[in-house]
Amino acid sequence: MRSNTLRVLGTAGVAMVCAAAVPLACSDNTVTKSHILDQPDTSTGDASVPDTWTPPPDGSTNDAPSDAPADGDAGPAPVCSPAATYGSGSLVQSTSGSLSTNMADWLGSITGDELSIAWMTGSDPNGTIYYADRSSTAVPFALPQTVKNNVVDAATDRVALTPDGLGLAVVASDRRSFTMLTRATRGDKFDNPDASAFFAINQMVSESPSDQIVGDPIYGQDGLTFAFSFYGGQISDATIRISSRPTTSDPWSSGSGLYETELALTGSGQRRHATGLSSDTLTLFYWDESTLTEKAAWRPDTSSDFAQFVDLGLRIFAAPSSDCTKLYYSGGTSDAGALDASTSSLPDLDLYVANKN
Repeated sequence: MRSNTLRVLGTAGVAMVCAAAVPLACSDNTVTKSHILDQPDTSTGDASVPDTWTPPPDGSTNDAPSDAPADGDAGPAPVCSPAATYGSGSLVQSTSGSLSTNMADWLGSITGDELSIAWMTGSDPNGTIYYADRSSTAVPFALPQTVKNNVVDAATDRVALTPDGLGLAVVASDRRSFTMLTRATRGDKFDNPDASAFFAINQMVSESPSDQIVGDPIYGQDGLTFAFSFYGGQISDATIRISSRPTTSDPWSSGSGLYETELALTGSGQRRHATGLSSDTLTLFYWDESTLTEKAAWRPDTSSDFAQFVDLGLRIFAAPSSDCTKLYYSGGTSDAGALDASTSSLPDLDLYVANKN
């Protein structure tokens, strides 16, 4: 992979990639508010995430419904309920202990069956892609493997596994296209880069100004939905797009943007990053740069706007299991993903999983 320029942030000496095309902007010796891993609001003096997340109070505009559909709502209850709570997370395990590396581990995706996981080390100068598999959720993951440098020239961004764990979408080093890596069975190495499935998306980008780029790939667990970021340049509203296709053998459409205020670019240029989709595609998980928290959004059906929102705290890059009984995410060494307000440093993010209460 192409080496990236590094900037050391804070006295803790943790590094973060800084480059002209990198979507997570940083400045000399400080982490700015536009950075995806910025300091928390220090006015409360609390930089930790709560052990559970709960819906807003009764009467608020984001009030969460019960698991059952409301009267007159013909749609089924969502797989991920806005009223659900999750316990304190624990480190994702491999056969030799924690699956995490000694770098900042940015969760890319977990397959719905929880048998394959992929991530990227955000503070690694080579932006290494890691992945691991297991035969059952009752056992730890095997030791992680890496995508070799000569297989694909990838940007330091997040990566996305297909629902069967046999495909891996990566962002090209110039951030102007997506590429797919494949393998025959779980446990094999990823190889055979092929961008044909992303022809419409990549063509849309190629016909756009050179300062408009892509990132944050996310596969829906149905194999028919793909979320990603398209941002930069003169794009001033929707930066999350959702693409669809009729069957899993079809290429992806160029998608449509999410213009909901809570999901669009803020007036000060802060983005929301899609991080996961529920198996029914009614719940979108996303990292909000403007509030420095992970959030989830709900819609009553796939043709409607997202209208309900819940704060997940600092469970960064959260993604659910197929039944939404577990959330996988990147967190800090205190489990909360706490950011060091005294040094403005990036924490050593590790891979965590939390169980639904």
